Amino acid sequence: MKRLLFLLLIFSILIMGCTAPKVTPEPEYPIIHGGGHYQVYFHEWAMCSCPSCPKFPEGTYWFNYNGLIFLIGEPVKKPIEVYGECPRDYIEVYF
Repeated sequence: MKRLLFLLLIFSILIMGCTAPKVTPEPEYPIIHGGGHYQVYFHEWAMCSCPSCPKFPEGTYWFNYNGLIFLIGEPVKKPIEVYGECPRDYIEVYF
């Protein structure tokens, strides 16, 4: 009985630890808004801890506050100096 309870506890913890990101529909013409921030990843990354979560390549990303994510370019240490306060162009859009 104790083993069963222990297994149920472990299973519950594993399920609660896996959170999927909220997916927003992509607009027809994605726009980079001034309301956002840079995020730089020097390795592959994911938005959640689930094994089924999509992996994104390393790079410099712009996160709009409306939920869109733009891959801007190569990872850099000071993105504002390289790409400006708000980027003008992007390589790919996510979400």
